[in-house]
Amino acid sequence: MSSANQPGLARALHFQASGSNQAHNWQAGVELADRSRLSLAAAGGIEPGDGGPRWHGRLLEARLDSPEPARQFRLTAPADLQLGAAAWAFGPAQLAGAPLDWRATLQATADSQTLRASLQARGARIGTLGGELTAGLQGAWSLDRLAPWRGNLQTEIADLGWLAELIGEGWQSAGRFSGELKLAGSPAQPLTHGSFRGEKLAVRQPAQGLNLSDGELAVELDANRLRIRQLSFLSQLQAMPRPLRLSNRDDMAALTARPGRLEVSGEMRIAGSQGSDDAFLDFRLERLGAFQLPEQWIMVSGAGRLSWNGEAIGASGKLTVDAGYWQLAPGGIPRLSDDVVVRRAGDTAAPTLRPKLELDVTTDLGRNFLFVGAGLSSRLAGDLRLRASGRDLPRASGSIRLRDGRFDAYGQQLAITRGILTFQGLLDNPGLDVLAVRRGLAVEPGVQIGGTAQRPVIRLVSDPELPEAEKLAWLVLGHGSESMGAGDATLLLSAAGGLLGNDSGNVVQQLKKTFGIDEFAVRQGELGGTGGRQAGSRVAGSSVDTSTTGSQILSIGKRLSSNALLSYEQALGRAEGIVKLTVNLNRQVSVIGRAGSDNALDIFYTLSFGRPAEIRRPLPESEP
Repeated sequence: MSSANQPGLARALHFQASGSNQAHNWQAGVELADRSRLSLAAAGGIEPGDGGPRWHGRLLEARLDSPEPARQFRLTAPADLQLGAAAWAFGPAQLAGAPLDWRATLQATADSQTLRASLQARGARIGTLGGELTAGLQGAWSLDRLAPWRGNLQTEIADLGWLAELIGEGWQSAGRFSGELKLAGSPAQPLTHGSFRGEKLAVRQPAQGLNLSDGELAVELDANRLRIRQLSFLSQLQAMPRPLRLSNRDDMAALTARPGRLEVSGEMRIAGSQGSDDAFLDFRLERLGAFQLPEQWIMVSGAGRLSWNGEAIGASGKLTVDAGYWQLAPGGIPRLSDDVVVRRAGDTAAPTLRPKLELDVTTDLGRNFLFVGAGLSSRLAGDLRLRASGRDLPRASGSIRLRDGRFDAYGQQLAITRGILTFQGLLDNPGLDVLAVRRGLAVEPGVQIGGTAQRPVIRLVSDPELPEAEKLAWLVLGHGSESMGAGDATLLLSAAGGLLGNDSGNVVQQLKKTFGIDEFAVRQGELGGTGGRQAGSRVAGSSVDTSTTGSQILSIGKRLSSNALLSYEQALGRAEGIVKLTVNLNRQVSVIGRAGSDNALDIFYTLSFGRPAEIRRPLPESEP
């Protein structure tokens, strides 16, 4: 069954009647296109009337069963029903929601000129609802579209807790709502007026820590234009994560001393809309706690506009991160590859068309954004601009800079001296320009990363320049390959774990974090690493060292600052041990103090000259 406006309205119709014209029963059932089923039953008879014969009886059953519980209802008591060519009447009828969460009384009468209807309802979700409608007719069964009509509807909802189900899974809501709607004009040109208010509104999302409370709503409806005069919330803020407080010199307590704020205003046309925007919302954020969790904490301010029209969704604005802390979840969690698609039996893949989007949003990361994860700990600064038009994917422009950053690689902590991510295209493939070095050594090794996020180019660097093997030795071990002993395999294992493992699989890194140590090594040599403080020399890149070698030494150290290391060394196989404090005054001069089996204070001066033989270029044949 179909109608002019709704093709495929019903899938099946069943009707059965028994009795005589004066007294009979009938039952009807309709299966609708959305798999809902409407069941009706009545008893009555045909009798004469002023406008001709009419049917007079009682509606015994009216029931709608739907896959959506909110649409289900049923008749709770028989209701009077009169049907005729010149007039009809229904009710009062008592209706209830199938879960019995609302009850309503409906009554309607119509003659050849006028329709009159009234509704009174009450329920835990809908609160109290009352309304009336009067409209002109062309006969008892046809609405006069040019005749005036009038109506009104009042509502008052004491608890909006059910609203969270419409927002999404995991959301919570609260508050009160009241309003009045008036209808005027005609069916051909309706006019609506009214006002609505909300008090003590609250919206929460515990999964991300969002907590909006003390909300106020003021809405006016005038000549079919809905205006949101006020929609405001207070953003309740949690204490900042400790790493964020310690990483900033600014007074961060002032940011969370009082709640933040969200303000929204806007308007939309609800009938006969004309213009560039069918609807728009202007928003203003003041220290909004978008994420308030120990591992993800972001406070944002700014302003912008959301808009809708017949073809596209629009978003524009400028946002600033007042403070942020984002810690990535530990790696090593199994997940499907991006190219794996899971299909279940019975699922049909519906073609999807990306909606048109007009996007222009700029985000400033501010001065207080700390990122931790994947071996990186750094403050982020810079700004990004996201733009999109039509059905194109959003494209980003701008750059993000790493400040005061550290990077765990090859089992060591590297200082990031340069870190820039440049966006000029899709958001997932920025250009990389990162340099991380291990400071405080005679040779400063490091890692340089270029290319893009999808195709990074990684290479080792050092100052002064050394062969690749020497760069790796200085980076991992803190000395050249000529001083490497059998015990240094532990550090090489740590480096391999840093390269091939992750946050959950690097055992050495876990030990360091658990016991709060920065250095752990087993090496070949003398206590204190000075070769008995005998004079020595070496050639960079060679395997010749004039100092003597001793037994294996276990070394555990804690870095007090970027240039000071406190360590304990224990000789394996002998009852000898020392506590050592190493202070690097600069790249050439260092002071080492020892206490224990060897008590001394040494000053070392390191002089490097020449180039390793492996990187010396041969002279041209024409030169002598």
